[in-house]
Amino acid sequence: MLNKFEIRTCIIVIVALFAFVLTRVLHITISSIYDPSYYLISHTMFELFSIFVSYSIFFHGWLTFQHTHSSQKLNLSLIFFAVGSIDLLHTLSYKGMPFFQFDNTLQAATWFWITGRLIESIGMGYYIVKQKDEEITEKWKNTKIGITILLVLLLIFSILKYEGHFPVLVKEGAGVTNTKIIIEYIISMIHFTTLVIIFRQYLLNRNRNDLTTFTGIIFILIAELVFTLYRNVYDIDNLLGHIFKVLGYFYLFRGIFFPQFRAIFEDKEKAELERQFAEEKLKEQESKVTSSILLAQEEERMRVSQHLHDGVGQSLYNILASLKVLKQLGVDDRIVHQLKHLEELTSQSMDEVKSIAFQLRPNSLDNLGLFSAIRIHIQRYESKFGIRVELEFSGKKQRYSPEIETELYRIFQEALNNAAKYAETEKIIVRIINNINSVELQIIDEGKGFNIHEYNDSKWQKGIGLYSMKERASLLKGTLEIESIENVGTKIKVVIPI
Repeated sequence: MLNKFEIRTCIIVIVALFAFVLTRVLHITISSIYDPSYYLISHTMFELFSIFVSYSIFFHGWLTFQHTHSSQKLNLSLIFFAVGSIDLLHTLSYKGMPFFQFDNTLQAATWFWITGRLIESIGMGYYIVKQKDEEITEKWKNTKIGITILLVLLLIFSILKYEGHFPVLVKEGAGVTNTKIIIEYIISMIHFTTLVIIFRQYLLNRNRNDLTTFTGIIFILIAELVFTLYRNVYDIDNLLGHIFKVLGYFYLFRGIFFPQFRAIFEDKEKAELERQFAEEKLKEQESKVTSSILLAQEEERMRVSQHLHDGVGQSLYNILASLKVLKQLGVDDRIVHQLKHLEELTSQSMDEVKSIAFQLRPNSLDNLGLFSAIRIHIQRYESKFGIRVELEFSGKKQRYSPEIETELYRIFQEALNNAAKYAETEKIIVRIINNINSVELQIIDEGKGFNIHEYNDSKWQKGIGLYSMKERASLLKGTLEIESIENVGTKIKVVIPI
């Protein structure tokens, strides 16, 4: 059962063969309406396309060698370098062109043509047969290129210098000689053998590129047969042969060059996907590391806070109690005065220890929850900074997971600290909105604000506070948005999925 691509290939081949037969049947009719005055420009355009394909394959193999080090691709590129160079000389020396015009220019142009076709057929056959690829060094590559250029120059020089000593291939008005016909048939047999090999390879590996190359060689083979029929260099058979050749090179381009060119973009896309995957993995690892650091930080804060509260705080309380007992004993007034002073210092130290312990990790956050911890922090904040803070709740109050409560509290704490340092505000609004699938925290101040675009685009080191808030929100798969207008105020909005 043929697939769609195979059916399409069969149709193309059948149409090509039908076109060849049709041009033979209607040869007289086509010749009667054919105007040979346009032949030279048509021939030049067709040949330039073939030369473009040849040099494209060469440059691709040459430029990608440093990545592939493939001898097979290099050999193919050198084959088409030789074919393209010989075809270029054939085009420039063609009858009527303003180059290389001399007494036997017709023979020189034909010998350039037949030489290019011989190199093309033998080279393609060698490339198809020699499937084994091997890596070669840069030095060996340069040697091969040098030898190829030398041989091409030698062939060009020989044809231009000694074409008068070569067998005659075309007689103007009489057509091609038996020598050219025999050589064209030899070339056709080589192409036919190559077709058989390609078809067998396709049956084994079902590579669509092989089938496309097969189609190209079919057209080239038909072109070779047509080139045995023309009577002068401007007649319709010569034009039809070049049309078939151009179609053949079009499919060679698609079968040989285009897959290699496409492979570059596929490799690039694959490398880009691997890079993105690596970046995602790196971000994931960074997130895990950040999460571990913050978790360790919270655990250490809790430990130190507990130690201050239960250890140092309790010791200070015992000292304070002892001082009060001593003061009540009614000893010397000077001693009582010193005891009173020590009592004040101890009481002040206890307050400082409690404040530090609260800043590190308030007990209310673990025991009573986020809402109570925020309310207690606001009371301390208003007392310390003299800034009025309005607390608003929306939705049902509930306890969240310890991770959510801790990170939201730290974001709230950092936002209020930033407002006290930079906002120059007298009022802050704190909103907690409890939605069905998320909890939203808003901190809005009516201070001087800042230019958010300049902040995002600035090259100076951004504040660690805003960065830590964003990191904390992202660790919980949440978002943090900052809106700020100069002389109006700043709004921080955090949304954490529950």
